[in-house]
Formats: sequence, structure tokens, C-alpha cells
Amino acid sequence: VALGVGLFSYDPYAFITVNGQNEKVFLRPLGTEGQGHPNYPDRKPYSSMGICIPLTVGFKYNLSPSMNFFAEAGYRYTNTDYIDDVSTTYVGGNNFLRRIDAVAGESYLIMLNNFGSDVSGNNLGSGFNINFTGSTAVFNDQVPPKMVSASASCASGTETILQLSEQVKCSSIAPDGSDFLLSSSATVLSATGVNCNTSNQGYTDKIRIVFSQALTGGIYQLKAKNGTDNNSLLDLCDNALQIPDSIPLIVYPDNSVTHTVDTVGCQSVVYLGQTYTSSRVLRDTIRNGNGCDSVYNVTNITVYRKPKIFAEVVANCDSVVFRGVTYHTNGTVIDTFRSIQGCDSFLHIYRIQPEHFEMTVTADPPEPVMGDHVTFTVSANVPDYLVTAWHPTDVFKFQNATEQSIFIQDSDTVKVIGISALGCVDTAILYIKADSLIPVVVMPNAFSPNGDGLNDVFEPKFVNKSGYIVKSFRVFDRWGKLIFQAQGTRKAAWNGRYSNQDKIADVGTYFYYIDVLFIDGTKTFIKGDVTIVR
Repeated sequence: VALGVGLFSYDPYAFITVNGQNEKVFLRPLGTEGQGHPNYPDRKPYSSMGICIPLTVGFKYNLSPSMNFFAEAGYRYTNTDYIDDVSTTYVGGNNFLRRIDAVAGESYLIMLNNFGSDVSGNNLGSGFNINFTGSTAVFNDQVPPKMVSASASCASGTETILQLSEQVKCSSIAPDGSDFLLSSSATVLSATGVNCNTSNQGYTDKIRIVFSQALTGGIYQLKAKNGTDNNSLLDLCDNALQIPDSIPLIVYPDNSVTHTVDTVGCQSVVYLGQTYTSSRVLRDTIRNGNGCDSVYNVTNITVYRKPKIFAEVVANCDSVVFRGVTYHTNGTVIDTFRSIQGCDSFLHIYRIQPEHFEMTVTADPPEPVMGDHVTFTVSANVPDYLVTAWHPTDVFKFQNATEQSIFIQDSDTVKVIGISALGCVDTAILYIKADSLIPVVVMPNAFSPNGDGLNDVFEPKFVNKSGYIVKSFRVFDRWGKLIFQAQGTRKAAWNGRYSNQDKIADVGTYFYYIDVLFIDGTKTFIKGDVTIVR
């Protein structure tokens, strides 16, 4: 600024809708006539907008680093035809005129605000006109923007950030990057302002420039020129970046070194304390002070897979002879084939299994009487076998059965012949003695259910182990309450508990009834009492 007196004046205006079209209306200070529009039926153009918080217009002078003042004017959307002045006193009674004594060499910032919205939230077109009429001082902000620096990058980089001396309009940046030229075979592919958005009014002092290909190490010149939009970069006062202008762009060369380590293992590899069961490549990158890759540590981990396995069974009856060795018990022989890396690659496993086939035949009841119904059951120590014969053949009708029942008349020897799936043969022999029936039953008069193994249960005593059935056995307490019963069994015994469960019967006398039927038709009914002694 040159020495003198500076006078700043501005006329605020707004846009309103008249007959469906936006019309520009200049606002007047308090006390002036209402501002009608010839095409608007009401000479009070703001009356239909309703009540709203006043929108402000104003300016701010920075007179010195320590002095400033702020003046503003505003208008209301009320049923009035004038603007309400909310500012301080101005020079010459002009609400929008202010005088300052300008000092040469100082900078002055004029701040104006005339934005807002109506009560419906609709944006209003608004603004101002400003001039310096009457000033003796000369205000001049003609310093053009300059390129300050370009961020260095590493080899293979494809972009840089350009720093400018001041903010420029985002709209003046050609998106195709034609505002710039690079001293390289690579071309400028695009240019975008950093953080260009409505929140910063569309201004930026940083531009991201993208190249068509990666740059190798070296020093390049980034030059400014007029873009396809017919201008270079423009600052807030439309001052253009001066051409020619250029700055160096440093691309650090690729001096990276690669260190490779190979580690190999069979089925697993332990590397730096971690176990790996499959092959993989580990990469670790170390960067230098410029942020560029300096050292690449590459570790190739190779894990050879588990060996393939083929297994077969070598079996025979009683013993197995394999490769000159006789085996009477199970054994395993493994042939191992290794790869050129020294890892097991193929395993041939021989499972030696000499089979000792044995069959067993049992009788139920084991000590029958003549005329008893006896069930014979065959079992073996291998899962797969076949019964081929029962002896005596005239007694056993089903020669391949594993279970048969007969009425035994005399003592006899039972033979069962079978063969295993491997072809091993065995014979099971059982001598079964048939006693003569003695249809006698005796009941004890006391027992001691204390768990010592002597007289722990109350049960009928028979001469024979079978040949009878207990049709009914009931025990009552002295009050006549049934506390135990058994029916249709050869094993009828009371353990001194209620229903043979948890509750222990008290020491004392109990009463019983027992009904027994022998296989010869003899029936016996006994009733009496028994004493529990503990």
C-alpha cells in the first residue's frame, strides 16, 4: 500500500424470486425508501419471507498488527421495507463507508460476509460490490503465486505434491495436468488441488501431480505453463502464476539391496521361533532416512510334504513268517524311501498279524436239571467267523447258528466248530451236566444286610441251581405295607431296602409270602417272618 487515506465502500445485494425468476436487489441503509420492484406486486419485497435471524455483511480492517476493527450491516426478513443497520458509526453518515489512514508497507485484509439462508433453509444468492473511490492511497496486491517446492519421491514413484507460495483457485487447476510440464519422457497425467472443497471456498496451496509412468532416480524440472483452460494458476485476486516458472523435482535412485535366505525342512520348519508346516516366502523391508526402500530381506521357507503311505496286512493262523522271521504276536515292518532332499517320501508299512482264533460256547443255566430249557451261545475273539457244525447233530437242528436252545434230558458234551475270515479253524467244547430235580425250597428266618458278604440278602434256598421259577415273592412290614416284591424269576432276593432301592429298612421282623413252581409241576407256597439283624 502507498501512503494516503483509504476509503472503502461496498453495496450489498441479494437475489429474490420475482415472477419465478431470480432478481438482483441492492440493499439500502436504515431510513431509506422501501425497495420495490416494478414486476413485484408488493413494494415490500421481504414481507413474504417471514421472520429470520439477520444475515450480516461487513468488512474488517487490519490497521496494524495490534489494531483492528470490524463493522457490519445486516437486513431482516421481516414485514419491513428497509435494512436494519446493526453496525457502528461510519464516515460521512454512509453506513457502508469507512476511512483509515493507510501506512506504506503494511498489508490490509478486507473481510466481507454476506451469506445466509431463509427460514425454509433455502440458499439465498447474495454478494456485494466494492470500490476504492475517493482513496488517495494506492492498494495493490499484484504479487503472483509461485511454485515453492515439489516433494521428493523414491524411484518408481508416480506423483508429487507441489507447494505454492499462496492459495490459488481450485477452478484454475487444469484436471488433465496441462498447467505443468516435466523434463522427462514421462508426461503429466493429472493435477488436483489438495483438499479442494466447499468448506475452504475452493482454494488450495498444494497440488497433487500424477505422472504417466514411474520416474527413475534423478533430478527433474517441473515447469509451469498455460493449460488447456487457457490460463496458468490464478490466486484469489486472479493474479496468474508467472511463466516461465520451474522448480527441481528430486527422485531418489533405487539403491536397494536384496538379501535372500533359503531354509528347508521335512514336514515342518522352525524359523525365528515360529513353526511353519507349509512353504511360504517371508519379506521384510527396511527404509532409509528418505523413506525409500533400502534393504529387502527375503526368506524362502520350503516345507516338503508328508510322505505317502501304503499299508498292507500280513496275516496267518497262529504264526506269521515274514522275510525269514517268525512272528507269534503282532508286529510292524516299515520300508522307508527318501527323496533327494533327505525327507521321507514313501512309506511301505507291513502290519504283521498272526491270528489265534478261539471260540467259546456257554450254557444258560450253567447247571441245569433234567428237562430244563437250556440256551447255548457261541462267541469268538475275532469279529468275522462262521459256525460250520454243532454236535451232537441230532440234538442241534441249526448247524450254522451262533445260538440254540434245547430241553436237556441227560448230561452230554457239546461241540461247536467254526472258521474265521482268515481261514483259521477252532472247536469249542462244553460238558453240560444235567442233575436230577429235587423240588425242595427252604427260607431262612434272619439275615444281616451290612455288606460284609455274609447273609447280606434274604432269598429262597434250593437244592438245584435251576429247574424252578419263583412265581411271586413279597415282603411286608409289620403294618402290612409291601416293601419288596419279585415275580417270574429264578433270582429272587431282598437286600433289606425298600424296593431294593436307597431307603434302608429298620431292624426288626418282616413278613413274607413266596410261591414257587418246579419244572416237574410241583408247587410250593411258603409264608413266614424274617428278622433283620445289623
